[in-house]
Amino acid sequence: MASVLYVEDEVRLASLVGRYLARAGHDVRLLSTGEELIESIGTVPCDLVLLDLGLPGMDGLTVIGRVRERSSVPLVVLTARSADLDCTQAIATGADLFLSKPFRPMVLVSHVDALLRRAAQGPATASLSYGDLRVDPVTGDFLCRGVRLLLAPRERRLLLVLMSNDGSAKTREHLASAVWGSRAGSSHAMDESVRRLRRALEDAGSAVQVCTLWGRGFCLEGSDERDAQ
Repeated sequence: MASVLYVEDEVRLASLVGRYLARAGHDVRLLSTGEELIESIGTVPCDLVLLDLGLPGMDGLTVIGRVRERSSVPLVVLTARSADLDCTQAIATGADLFLSKPFRPMVLVSHVDALLRRAAQGPATASLSYGDLRVDPVTGDFLCRGVRLLLAPRERRLLLVLMSNDGSAKTREHLASAVWGSRAGSSHAMDESVRRLRRALEDAGSAVQVCTLWGRGFCLEGSDERDAQ
């Protein structure tokens, strides 16, 4: 059973979604404000957060940022807004998934289950290296020449997928499924995550680069620049 914090000020919707999640075996705690969520992170059990972006009071993007200061827990944004900019900003701030209202409760439950499965894997996938990058098999941290990379949860998953199979090409569809849990992941969100990952690698002085393969997807280059760890 997973503990889910669900932040929603629409009582009927919160009750409906809460029932679906409970039927799927999850323990759901309903909150109505972003401030309540921030106070709850780290003080009550939480395996995943569902957050309505349009809550009264504190701006939703600010709430995401405050949550990310405290936890890397999977975070799903639910919103009546559908603009690509809203999606991109939410993803860039630290959300793991963006769903527009109205949505089917069972579709949401499927996404929640997928995110929880990936989170449960933790660092078990961690004996991986590429070029001067390595995944610590104990902590799951990404290291560049022994120094930990500061990556948001989505960029961590993106880099993990890109590093697999010796950095070989990955299609956008494959990345959308592996990182976002949907083959129809937002192109803007993916481009933003790639941009953030590139900047993190550059800031760390890594020789590894994320390369765009036009019409195909992305791959890693720089595997010949290997350092002893």
